[in-house]
Amino acid sequence: MNRRGPWAEHPPLREIRRCPLPSRREFYRHWEKAAEPVVFQGGMERWPARTRWTFDWFKRTHGHVLLPVNTGRYDVSMTRTTMTLGQYIDTLHDPARPRGYLSNINIFRWIPELRKDVAFPRYHYPGLLTLTNFWMSAAGQTTQLHCDFQHNLVAQVVGKKRFLLYAPHVAERVFPTNRGWSAWFSQIDFERPDPAHVAAARGLRPDMDVTLAPGELLFLPFGWWHRVLTVEPAIGINHWWWTPRMALTQGPPLAHDVVHVYGPRVVRRTWKRWRDRLGLGA
Repeated sequence: MNRRGPWAEHPPLREIRRCPLPSRREFYRHWEKAAEPVVFQGGMERWPARTRWTFDWFKRTHGHVLLPVNTGRYDVSMTRTTMTLGQYIDTLHDPARPRGYLSNINIFRWIPELRKDVAFPRYHYPGLLTLTNFWMSAAGQTTQLHCDFQHNLVAQVVGKKRFLLYAPHVAERVFPTNRGWSAWFSQIDFERPDPAHVAAARGLRPDMDVTLAPGELLFLPFGWWHRVLTVEPAIGINHWWWTPRMALTQGPPLAHDVVHVYGPRVVRRTWKRWRDRLGLGA
Protein backbone atom coordinates (compact mmCIF):
# COMPACT_ATOMS: atom_id res chain seq x y z
CA MET A 1 0.00 0.00 0.00
CA ASN A 2 1.36 3.41 -0.97
CA ARG A 3 1.78 5.54 2.13
CA ARG A 4 3.72 8.42 0.64
CA GLY A 5 2.61 12.04 0.52
CA PRO A 6 -0.49 13.20 2.44
CA TRP A 7 -1.51 9.57 3.03
CA ALA A 8 1.74 8.66 4.81
CA GLU A 9 0.17 8.56 8.26
CA HIS A 10 1.49 7.59 11.66
CA PRO A 11 0.34 4.09 12.65
CA PRO A 12 -3.29 4.07 13.79
CA LEU A 13 -4.10 3.80 17.46
CA ARG A 14 -5.94 0.48 17.15
CA GLU A 15 -7.11 -2.16 14.69
CA ILE A 16 -10.68 -2.22 13.45
CA ARG A 17 -12.69 -5.32 14.29
CA ARG A 18 -14.17 -7.60 11.63
CA CYS A 19 -17.10 -9.91 12.36
CA PRO A 20 -20.08 -11.61 10.65
CA LEU A 21 -23.09 -9.44 9.86
CA PRO A 22 -25.22 -9.25 13.02
CA SER A 23 -28.97 -9.37 13.34
CA ARG A 24 -30.82 -6.12 13.99
CA ARG A 25 -31.10 -6.97 17.69
CA GLU A 26 -27.40 -7.83 17.99
CA PHE A 27 -26.45 -4.70 16.08
CA TYR A 28 -28.25 -2.36 18.49
CA ARG A 29 -27.36 -4.27 21.63
CA HIS A 30 -23.65 -4.23 20.85
CA TRP A 31 -22.29 -2.29 17.88
CA GLU A 32 -24.55 0.75 17.86
CA LYS A 33 -24.22 1.00 21.64
CA ALA A 34 -20.41 0.73 21.43
CA ALA A 35 -20.39 3.63 18.91
CA GLU A 36 -17.22 2.38 17.23
CA PRO A 37 -16.59 1.49 13.57
CA VAL A 38 -16.61 -2.18 12.61
CA VAL A 39 -16.37 -4.17 9.37
CA PHE A 40 -19.15 -6.70 8.77
CA GLN A 41 -18.36 -9.66 6.55
CA GLY A 42 -20.65 -12.07 4.73
CA GLY A 43 -23.53 -9.62 4.45
CA MET A 44 -23.38 -9.15 0.65
CA GLU A 45 -23.07 -12.73 -0.57
CA ARG A 46 -26.62 -12.78 -1.98
CA TRP A 47 -26.54 -9.32 -3.50
CA PRO A 48 -26.96 -9.49 -7.31
CA ALA A 49 -24.68 -6.44 -7.44
CA ARG A 50 -21.72 -8.57 -6.33
CA THR A 51 -21.78 -10.53 -9.59
CA ARG A 52 -23.52 -8.09 -11.93
CA TRP A 53 -21.92 -4.71 -11.23
CA THR A 54 -18.77 -4.20 -13.26
CA PHE A 55 -17.55 -1.17 -15.18
CA ASP A 56 -18.14 -2.99 -18.48
CA TRP A 57 -21.66 -4.00 -17.43
CA PHE A 58 -22.61 -0.45 -16.42
CA LYS A 59 -21.23 0.95 -19.66
CA ARG A 60 -22.95 -1.69 -21.79
CA THR A 61 -26.37 -1.54 -20.12
CA HIS A 62 -26.62 2.01 -18.75
CA GLY A 63 -23.88 3.93 -20.53
CA HIS A 64 -26.40 6.33 -22.10
CA VAL A 65 -27.76 7.60 -18.76
CA LEU A 66 -26.92 11.23 -17.96
CA LEU A 67 -25.65 11.69 -14.40
CA PRO A 68 -24.26 14.53 -12.22
CA VAL A 69 -20.51 14.05 -11.67
CA ASN A 70 -18.31 15.98 -9.25
CA THR A 71 -15.58 17.76 -11.19
CA GLY A 72 -12.91 16.86 -8.63
CA ARG A 73 -12.62 15.18 -5.27
CA TYR A 74 -15.40 15.05 -2.70
CA ASP A 75 -14.92 18.13 -0.51
CA VAL A 76 -16.54 21.33 0.70
CA SER A 77 -15.97 23.17 -2.61
CA MET A 78 -17.12 20.44 -5.00
CA THR A 79 -19.03 21.39 -8.13
CA ARG A 80 -20.84 19.16 -10.59
CA THR A 81 -21.09 18.67 -14.31
CA THR A 82 -23.26 16.33 -16.37
CA MET A 83 -22.06 13.45 -18.54
CA THR A 84 -23.25 10.02 -19.55
CA LEU A 85 -22.25 7.09 -17.40
CA GLY A 86 -20.34 5.67 -20.37
CA GLN A 87 -18.35 8.87 -20.80
CA TYR A 88 -17.53 8.92 -17.12
CA ILE A 89 -16.35 5.30 -17.11
CA ASP A 90 -14.05 6.10 -20.03
CA THR A 91 -12.34 8.77 -17.93
CA LEU A 92 -11.55 6.26 -15.17
CA HIS A 93 -9.10 4.40 -17.40
CA ASP A 94 -7.59 7.32 -19.34
CA PRO A 95 -4.99 9.28 -17.32
CA ALA A 96 -4.95 11.99 -19.96
CA ARG A 97 -8.57 12.94 -19.25
CA PRO A 98 -9.78 14.93 -16.21
CA ARG A 99 -11.21 12.57 -13.62
CA GLY A 100 -14.37 13.50 -11.84
CA TYR A 101 -16.01 11.62 -9.00
CA LEU A 102 -19.41 9.98 -9.42
CA SER A 103 -20.29 10.37 -5.78
CA ASN A 104 -23.17 10.71 -3.37
CA ILE A 105 -26.00 10.29 -5.88
CA ASN A 106 -29.27 8.41 -5.56
CA ILE A 107 -28.62 6.13 -8.54
CA PHE A 108 -32.13 4.65 -8.22
CA ARG A 109 -33.57 7.96 -9.40
CA TRP A 110 -31.95 7.45 -12.82
CA ILE A 111 -31.76 3.64 -12.93
CA PRO A 112 -34.65 2.33 -10.77
CA GLU A 113 -34.02 -1.33 -11.62
CA LEU A 114 -30.77 -1.27 -9.64
CA ARG A 115 -32.79 -1.32 -6.39
CA LYS A 116 -33.19 -5.09 -6.64
CA ASP A 117 -29.41 -5.55 -6.79
CA VAL A 118 -28.75 -4.47 -3.18
CA ALA A 119 -30.20 -5.56 0.15
CA PHE A 120 -28.92 -3.59 3.13
CA PRO A 121 -29.80 -5.03 6.55
CA ARG A 122 -32.84 -3.28 7.99
CA TYR A 123 -31.09 -1.42 10.79
CA HIS A 124 -32.97 1.78 9.96
CA TYR A 125 -36.28 2.92 11.46
CA PRO A 126 -39.28 3.30 9.13
CA GLY A 127 -40.38 6.90 8.83
CA LEU A 128 -37.01 8.43 9.77
CA LEU A 129 -34.67 9.97 7.25
CA THR A 130 -32.67 7.42 5.25
CA LEU A 131 -30.59 7.77 2.11
CA THR A 132 -28.91 5.23 -0.17
CA ASN A 133 -26.23 6.66 -2.44
CA PHE A 134 -23.91 5.40 -5.18
CA TRP A 135 -20.14 5.91 -5.58
CA MET A 136 -17.84 5.15 -8.53
CA SER A 137 -14.26 6.40 -8.67
CA ALA A 138 -10.83 6.02 -10.24
CA ALA A 139 -7.74 4.92 -8.35
CA GLY A 140 -6.26 7.86 -6.46
CA GLN A 141 -9.56 9.70 -5.95
CA THR A 142 -9.83 11.20 -2.47
CA THR A 143 -12.42 12.53 -0.07
CA GLN A 144 -11.63 15.39 2.30
CA LEU A 145 -11.88 14.78 6.04
CA HIS A 146 -15.55 15.00 7.03
CA CYS A 147 -18.19 13.69 9.40
CA ASP A 148 -21.58 12.41 8.23
CA PHE A 149 -24.64 13.52 10.15
CA GLN A 150 -26.15 10.03 10.30
CA HIS A 151 -25.08 6.45 10.92
CA ASN A 152 -23.41 5.15 7.76
CA LEU A 153 -23.14 1.63 6.35
CA VAL A 154 -20.70 1.52 3.43
CA ALA A 155 -20.89 -1.45 1.04
CA GLN A 156 -17.86 -2.11 -1.16
CA VAL A 157 -18.96 -3.86 -4.35
CA VAL A 158 -15.94 -3.55 -6.68
CA GLY A 159 -12.35 -2.52 -5.94
CA LYS A 160 -10.85 -1.29 -2.67
CA LYS A 161 -11.08 1.90 -0.65
CA ARG A 162 -8.96 3.01 2.27
CA PHE A 163 -10.62 4.80 5.20
CA LEU A 164 -8.71 6.79 7.81
CA LEU A 165 -11.09 7.04 10.78
CA TYR A 166 -10.92 9.66 13.54
CA ALA A 167 -12.93 9.50 16.77
CA PRO A 168 -15.57 12.19 17.44
CA HIS A 169 -13.39 14.16 19.88
CA VAL A 170 -11.19 15.43 17.00
CA ALA A 171 -14.00 17.81 16.01
CA GLU A 172 -12.43 20.39 18.33
CA ARG A 173 -9.21 20.35 16.29
CA VAL A 174 -10.24 20.07 12.65
CA PHE A 175 -12.00 23.43 12.06
CA PRO A 176 -15.35 22.00 10.89
CA THR A 177 -17.48 23.98 8.50
CA ASN A 178 -21.06 24.83 9.33
CA ARG A 179 -23.47 21.95 9.15
CA GLY A 180 -25.05 21.29 5.78
CA TRP A 181 -27.51 18.75 4.49
CA SER A 182 -24.98 15.93 4.16
CA ALA A 183 -21.84 16.38 6.26
CA TRP A 184 -19.50 18.58 8.24
CA PHE A 185 -16.24 19.05 6.33
CA SER A 186 -12.94 19.86 7.99
CA GLN A 187 -11.21 23.00 6.80
CA ILE A 188 -7.86 21.22 7.15
CA ASP A 189 -6.80 20.18 3.67
CA PHE A 190 -4.29 17.36 4.16
CA GLU A 191 -3.33 17.40 0.48
CA ARG A 192 -2.85 21.17 0.23
CA PRO A 193 -2.11 22.28 3.81
CA ASP A 194 -3.06 25.79 4.87
CA PRO A 195 -0.37 27.24 7.16
CA ALA A 196 -3.10 28.63 9.42
CA HIS A 197 -4.31 25.09 10.14
CA VAL A 198 -1.05 23.15 10.09
CA ALA A 199 -0.41 23.56 13.82
CA ALA A 200 -3.81 22.14 14.70
CA ALA A 201 -3.27 19.16 12.41
CA ARG A 202 0.20 18.38 13.74
CA GLY A 203 0.11 15.10 15.62
CA LEU A 204 -3.44 14.37 14.47
CA ARG A 205 -3.47 10.67 13.71
CA PRO A 206 -6.24 8.27 12.75
CA ASP A 207 -7.74 6.01 15.36
CA MET A 208 -8.22 3.33 12.72
CA ASP A 209 -6.89 2.70 9.20
CA VAL A 210 -8.94 0.21 7.23
CA THR A 211 -8.92 -0.93 3.61
CA LEU A 212 -12.39 -2.09 2.66
CA ALA A 213 -12.42 -5.05 0.24
CA PRO A 214 -15.22 -6.16 -2.10
CA GLY A 215 -18.03 -7.83 -0.18
CA GLU A 216 -17.36 -5.99 3.08
CA LEU A 217 -19.62 -3.53 4.91
CA LEU A 218 -18.15 -0.74 7.05
CA PHE A 219 -20.31 0.64 9.84
CA LEU A 220 -19.41 4.26 10.64
CA PRO A 221 -21.34 5.50 13.68
CA PHE A 222 -22.53 9.08 13.76
CA GLY A 223 -19.75 11.42 14.90
CA TRP A 224 -16.77 9.60 13.40
CA TRP A 225 -14.61 11.66 11.01
CA HIS A 226 -13.06 10.01 7.96
CA ARG A 227 -10.85 10.56 4.94
CA VAL A 228 -11.17 8.19 1.99
CA LEU A 229 -8.73 7.10 -0.74
CA THR A 230 -9.75 4.95 -3.71
CA VAL A 231 -6.99 2.33 -3.84
CA GLU A 232 -8.15 0.84 -7.15
CA PRO A 233 -11.10 1.65 -9.45
CA ALA A 234 -14.10 1.14 -7.23
CA ILE A 235 -17.88 0.85 -7.16
CA GLY A 236 -19.78 1.09 -3.91
CA ILE A 237 -23.05 2.08 -2.34
CA ASN A 238 -23.85 3.32 1.15
CA HIS A 239 -26.87 3.67 3.41
CA TRP A 240 -27.38 6.56 5.87
CA TRP A 241 -30.03 6.53 8.59
CA TRP A 242 -31.11 8.23 11.81
CA THR A 243 -32.25 6.53 14.98
CA PRO A 244 -35.08 8.12 17.05
CA ARG A 245 -32.51 9.33 19.61
CA MET A 246 -30.41 10.96 16.89
CA ALA A 247 -33.49 12.64 15.41
CA LEU A 248 -34.27 14.22 18.78
CA THR A 249 -30.71 15.33 19.57
CA GLN A 250 -29.35 16.21 16.13
CA GLY A 251 -32.44 17.31 14.21
CA PRO A 252 -33.04 20.71 15.89
CA PRO A 253 -29.41 21.97 15.76
CA LEU A 254 -29.05 20.73 12.19
CA ALA A 255 -32.19 22.58 11.09
CA HIS A 256 -31.05 25.74 12.91
CA ASP A 257 -27.59 25.70 11.31
CA VAL A 258 -28.89 25.02 7.81
CA VAL A 259 -31.40 27.89 7.97
CA HIS A 260 -28.83 30.25 9.54
CA VAL A 261 -26.09 29.50 7.02
CA TYR A 262 -28.00 28.99 3.80
CA GLY A 263 -31.11 31.11 4.17
CA PRO A 264 -34.72 30.24 3.37
CA ARG A 265 -34.34 30.34 -0.42
CA VAL A 266 -31.49 27.84 -0.51
CA VAL A 267 -33.23 25.68 2.10
CA ARG A 268 -36.32 25.48 -0.12
CA ARG A 269 -34.20 24.61 -3.16
CA THR A 270 -32.26 21.97 -1.19
CA TRP A 271 -35.46 20.48 0.21
CA LYS A 272 -36.85 20.16 -3.32
CA ARG A 273 -33.69 18.29 -4.40
CA TRP A 274 -33.92 15.95 -1.39
CA ARG A 275 -37.64 15.45 -1.93
CA ASP A 276 -36.91 14.32 -5.48
CA ARG A 277 -34.10 12.03 -4.30
CA LEU A 278 -36.34 10.43 -1.70
CA GLY A 279 -39.22 10.08 -4.16
CA LEU A 280 -41.63 12.12 -1.99
CA GLY A 281 -44.60 14.00 -3.32
CA ALA A 282 -44.73 17.75 -3.87
